[in-house]
Amino acid sequence: MEVGNNNTISFLDVRLILDNNKIIFDQYHKPSFSARFLNFHSHHPICHKRGIVFGIVDKILLFSHLRYQKNLVKAFVR
Repeated sequence: MEVGNNNTISFLDVRLILDNNKIIFDQYHKPSFSARFLNFHSHHPICHKRGIVFGIVDKILLFSHLRYQKNLVKAFVR
């Protein structure tokens, strides 16, 4: 059973935050997260490479609360 602190609880790659009796979502990464995905120059099909980018953008725009979107964009665009 997960135990939350500061009105937050993390599950898989999601952080649930209780804010003014509302649940908002943020992206969560384990402390061991390396921010490495698929090398563009690898021999994987281009559809796999596009899928990774679309997945990241979907998580930021469609899933995370507006309050956290700017932080996520800064984290992925280095």
